Amino acid sequence: MEKLQFTFQVLASADGKSNILCVTRITTTDGRIFKIPKEHMNASHHKELMKTPAYTKVKNACSQRGHLRRVWINLTNDLRNTYCDEDDNIQFNEGYLEEIDEKDSDDTANASEQSLVKLLEKILEKSQKETEQNSVSTSAGQIHLAMTASTL
Repeated sequence: MEKLQFTFQVLASADGKSNILCVTRITTTDGRIFKIPKEHMNASHHKELMKTPAYTKVKNACSQRGHLRRVWINLTNDLRNTYCDEDDNIQFNEGYLEEIDEKDSDDTANASEQSLVKLLEKILEKSQKETEQNSVSTSAGQIHLAMTASTL
């Protein structure tokens, strides 16, 4: 194998507050797509890939959550040893990667959407709590006024 296409995407960190540049999948020249496991997506796990000029350009181009870049990278011996075994099977960290269909490859896009949904749910929940507190305060005030008026 001479080159591989790496998909980079800026995703939310585990706490949802910061962004992380991730390697989400690898595509071969014959169109086969391999999914990087979530625990290995962080680009900092891909030391050999970080040494390439393409990585530097991707890192400079991807600054906001959801940004995505697909780049072809020629394999040096170190990259080949990291991402391919002796039979050209796609691997990373001593394990074979899962091959996926194109239709199943939207997992990373869904991850960004899921982060947004969680954020919106938190905002809605906070807003509902504030509304409930305000209505309780208003009700208590009305009861107090009614009681004061009835004693007069």
